[in-house]
Amino acid sequence: LSSYKLKGGISITDLGKVSYDNSTFFDYDLNATINSDEFRNKTLDEVLADNYPGSESRRNLDFQLPTAFRAFVDLPVTSGLFVSLQTAVSLREFGENPSSSLINFITLNPRFEKKWFSIYSPLSFRQHQSGPAWGLGFRAGPVMLGSGSILSNLLASNSYSTDLYVGLRIPIYSKQ
Repeated sequence: LSSYKLKGGISITDLGKVSYDNSTFFDYDLNATINSDEFRNKTLDEVLADNYPGSESRRNLDFQLPTAFRAFVDLPVTSGLFVSLQTAVSLREFGENPSSSLINFITLNPRFEKKWFSIYSPLSFRQHQSGPAWGLGFRAGPVMLGSGSILSNLLASNSYSTDLYVGLRIPIYSKQ
């Protein structure tokens, strides 16, 4: 059996802001309709300038970071079998400007793990996504390969996300 009965952690991430002093802003009155042909051979800036009244100003801007609450719990079930649960919840209001925010999620991840091999299958529920994302991953020695959505993409008629990751784990040891 594992050397621990329960692992867990909580954190608040990405506190603060990034300040931009004397930044240029362009404000446009987008109260008009244009033909999509306007976008042929023109940049977005050119389309806006040619079709909408606007003004340019300079001002300071504080851009809020995507502050979030995160929690993690890992529990050994039997020899080599573990289950973990993790979540992240945005602490920014939706539409709070100017800021970015993360998509709220919760993930349940059962895994079979031995010293040189692991297989795991995360099941995630994400904000703004109608169904769960179900993935599969492997670790052989220090090399990891997986996806958080491959199984749901293979089984569902509609795909809402696709991802693939490859990793190399390099342990760092210290003499004590």
